[in-house]
Amino acid sequence: MCIHMKRKTIGYLLLVIALLLSAIMPIAFKLGSNIDPLKLMFFASFIGLITSFIVTLLKHTTKQGLSYFTDKKALMAMAAFGVFDYTILTLIFSYVTHFVSAPLVAVIYRTWALMLVLLAPFIIRERVSKYDIIAVLIGFGSFVVVMLQGTPLSIPFILMPFVLIVLFGAFLDAFTNAVTKRYSYELTSSIFAYNLIAFVLFAILAAYFGQINLIGFNLNDVIAVVFIGVVVDVALTFAFVDSIRMLDVAFVSTANIIVPFITIILSFILLDEPMYLYYFVIAGGVAAGLLVQLYAPKKTNYISKDEHIRNYKIFDVSGAFSSSTNPVIYNMLKGNGRALALKFDAKSDFYNIIKNNINESKEKGNEVIMFTNSEPINEVNERELEFIKNIVDHKDETVLIGIGDPDAVEEKFVNINSLLKEYKDIG
Repeated sequence: MCIHMKRKTIGYLLLVIALLLSAIMPIAFKLGSNIDPLKLMFFASFIGLITSFIVTLLKHTTKQGLSYFTDKKALMAMAAFGVFDYTILTLIFSYVTHFVSAPLVAVIYRTWALMLVLLAPFIIRERVSKYDIIAVLIGFGSFVVVMLQGTPLSIPFILMPFVLIVLFGAFLDAFTNAVTKRYSYELTSSIFAYNLIAFVLFAILAAYFGQINLIGFNLNDVIAVVFIGVVVDVALTFAFVDSIRMLDVAFVSTANIIVPFITIILSFILLDEPMYLYYFVIAGGVAAGLLVQLYAPKKTNYISKDEHIRNYKIFDVSGAFSSSTNPVIYNMLKGNGRALALKFDAKSDFYNIIKNNINESKEKGNEVIMFTNSEPINEVNERELEFIKNIVDHKDETVLIGIGDPDAVEEKFVNINSLLKEYKDIG
């Protein structure tokens, strides 16, 4: 119990740190708005590259990070995040903070989580429920309110172009998060690959436009460069991932909703930027939408390619293993591998059929790893099992988990369901 409580205490501490760092991020870009956006991002990406490289040395994953550049599928996944998130998105932040406040950037950027809902069916084969649609409508409904001119809640019309630019950046972040959710790779080596791609692109652009120099730098710019390079490009990801490892994922997701509100307050204190009503309208609308999505009744979230299997209540539980360091699990998920789960009534005869099928799968090789929540394999830990139970809304059912190529996992599920159907018919 003591160890469990200590682990949760560390998890809460990491979450608080992650929330604060995430809230400060737009302020850091605002601090660096004294210099050219390309110059800021060139030096920040250089710091990010060095920091992520050191992390891979400590974790012994440098070779793995470099190997992504010789694998076409891996390189495409790395490029999606490296180009869109670490290059274009950060350049957007650096550019727009020359013209608009940090809080406005923060509240608009947070819409990426709602945009991800719209992309989910097309990229990661996740179902969109009516609650997801309601969440999106509530979130973006707040934009309709503030874009109506001539009211106390209106965003000044002159800021609209920058609002649209940040919305585009939020879309890029939603897209890259969807891609990285579909294609799973080791965390430290991936962050190094993202930073390497971003640095090469920024170096080319900065050299072309003559921005590789320290002219115009002041103390605020140095702070911004170090913060963006070390925290935004490296540390922030680890803080969130580690907090998710130790705490309930729904709690962590809900806590993230307060980030733009923290930015509004910190920006007022640190930068003396005024608070406007439209900040709170947008942030409140997005927060309300995300809360609807988070606390909606849990439904199956996976869309099968085969229309005959779509009636099966299959859950994608790959997120449970996002931080797994076990080589067996990692190799099964690497690339487009998925962890899928299927619930059954917890009856002994049913369970024996499932268990026999699992044993047969083991004898035929490692195309798919299969196990149940009551008899997990050694490579799966208790935290990952709790994560899975949370996703599938576990009660007393037997949860069957299959890890590997999603089409192969689906085939295994179909075989087991056929055997159970035969058993019921005989019974």
